Amino acid sequence: MKTILTFLFVFGISCVTFSQKVLNSFSIQQNKDSIVSIYPFVDERNHESYMLLHYPNEIVTYKFSVGFRKTDSISAKIELKKEEYIVGHSFEEEEITLFTTKDNFQSIIRIVVDFENKIFRKDPFDFKINNENIITCFNAEQSFHVLTFEETKNEIVSFTFKNLDAPETRKFDLSKIQFTDNDNKSLSLKAVFFNKKDDDFSPFPIMSFENNYPFTLMDSYVKRKLFFHHDKYYLLLNYNSNFTHVLEFDSKSASVTDYKIPVSPLNESYKNNSYFMDGLIFEQVSNSNEFAFSIKNLKGEILKEYKVNLKESINFKNSEFRYENSETDQPVKIKNTKSFLKRLHKTNPAISVYKHHSNYLITMGGISSKEKSPGWGLLADLAINGILILNGEGGYESYFYNNKNGYKYKSVSFDALFDQNLNPITRAVQATGMDKLMNFMDKNKESSTIVFFKRGSHFVLGYKDWKTNEFIFRKFED
Repeated sequence: MKTILTFLFVFGISCVTFSQKVLNSFSIQQNKDSIVSIYPFVDERNHESYMLLHYPNEIVTYKFSVGFRKTDSISAKIELKKEEYIVGHSFEEEEITLFTTKDNFQSIIRIVVDFENKIFRKDPFDFKINNENIITCFNAEQSFHVLTFEETKNEIVSFTFKNLDAPETRKFDLSKIQFTDNDNKSLSLKAVFFNKKDDDFSPFPIMSFENNYPFTLMDSYVKRKLFFHHDKYYLLLNYNSNFTHVLEFDSKSASVTDYKIPVSPLNESYKNNSYFMDGLIFEQVSNSNEFAFSIKNLKGEILKEYKVNLKESINFKNSEFRYENSETDQPVKIKNTKSFLKRLHKTNPAISVYKHHSNYLITMGGISSKEKSPGWGLLADLAINGILILNGEGGYESYFYNNKNGYKYKSVSFDALFDQNLNPITRAVQATGMDKLMNFMDKNKESSTIVFFKRGSHFVLGYKDWKTNEFIFRKFED
């Protein structure tokens, strides 16, 4: 995915000196209580960045160069209703199209930001979603994508929104694909997509993942993940403990390829989960006595595999075993494999992979059932999938940030590092740009408006310094 749709949250930070590079700072005249929300996005074609500030009765969009110099800005008196919020965007030449939704995604409306003519246009484009369930939405390749499920036809419909009058539509027929449970009994596609046993607060049954981001176990424990890779959608389904079911959707030919990749079994009943990157399946399997990690291709061939029992050491890990309780401040080290497996067995298994330079940084472990704190509603849930919420009630924070005031949870984990040839690397794991960004925020507590996103190979943090009345961008590199 080249175009970044990222997360917004408003919380505390103080503006003190830090070693990371300041890219730019500029004045924002409005007082701090007037900003409803911020929406950042990046045009990777020319490495230009944009930031949209939504005020109660106005939208302002800033344009930044490669060097993060502010090069342009336009504003308009546009009021978004309380139930209307931005869900995506697309680029074409000098125009940016913002897609907003209302009525629980039953329609999508567009606002065109025309920098050439210095105007906003709220076009009478009204897209209706009829008789379908939205299963996910995300930004990729300069476009906004919405995937829906038509139950009566057993098909997935893909809508790709660009700066056009109507979205590009592709229909994927799944009627001939077999879905079975652990006892080899047939399952309906609806049962696979909408399993109420899955502990997931997302409003959509499938969560989309951006491979440029180091997603946490709070995200990756879900059993249905969608990845976009080389113009194809890859849907990973972990509804059956015997195999990882991968559906490859070719957006050009509207064809579906079906892969069932056998899970590496353990001696007793086990839990499993998987992750997709670069055409590879990264798989974790565990019970109270054993742990297995493997890397496989879509043919099901094992490229790398490790199995250990509770008396052995996991010799491919690059960090200590960690235990974290959201109600405490610091993670606790777990002393050995036996203790790790005991705690892991009580959680939902989770695995996440991030391309750190040319290496694969893999986080493995599990997270307990999450309990939502009071005051979090559907709009906060939508932020889980990277959808920016235009809502002035305040207090919503990104699920990606793992806000301890938003969810209560317990987790266990460790990190492993593999090179591009899938060989383990023995050195300690270096901090990612996101680690550095989060560390900066943890050490700075004054109230401010915060936004972060990735541009190219580095992460950018933007925050308002209320003492100087400036908005500051900082760069954090991997």
